[in-house]
Amino acid sequence: WALLDHNTNFIHILTMIGGLAVIDCSWNRLDEVPWSKMKTGQDRLLPLLIAANPVNFGKPHKLSCVEALAAGLYITGFVDRAVTLMERFRWGQTFITTNRDLLEGYRRCSNSKEVLAFQDQFAQEYEAKKLRDEEEFRRQVLQKRREERAERALEEGEDYEEEDEDEDELFINYNHMPNQYEEE
Repeated sequence: WALLDHNTNFIHILTMIGGLAVIDCSWNRLDEVPWSKMKTGQDRLLPLLIAANPVNFGKPHKLSCVEALAAGLYITGFVDRAVTLMERFRWGQTFITTNRDLLEGYRRCSNSKEVLAFQDQFAQEYEAKKLRDEEEFRRQVLQKRREERAERALEEGEDYEEEDEDEDELFINYNHMPNQYEEE
């Protein structure tokens, strides 16, 4: 794929002349799109972005049409138009805010190789942060369970003994971990 196979100015001018288009279909029916029958001159796919729409909130690559269009506008240098477009939706600002670092990074790239490198770097950093966040969440849950057991033992007049943490691991539910993409 190639989002920016030429310099950024070329893509900006191409967008001004030819505009942007999106495929309006359900993600569940993507296989039914007659890709080979479409006559386009400059096909491009969007790089990694996180959806903020109510249907696919927080899912990578599952953008609505308006999110895809706004992302295309933003990346090709039409930032104000992208922001204005998303202002029409209750969750639109969330899309821009959630993806701002990605959008800005892609916008600065001058070719598809740089886009892929930036995307890969972001994905690696994201995974590392996710692991750190999960470990911190685990530590907090285990600490809270120890404190609760110590408090219970004190209330019941018993001696508190550290229990095996393997048992505590069963109580950690990562689905309850705070989502960095949650709307405020």
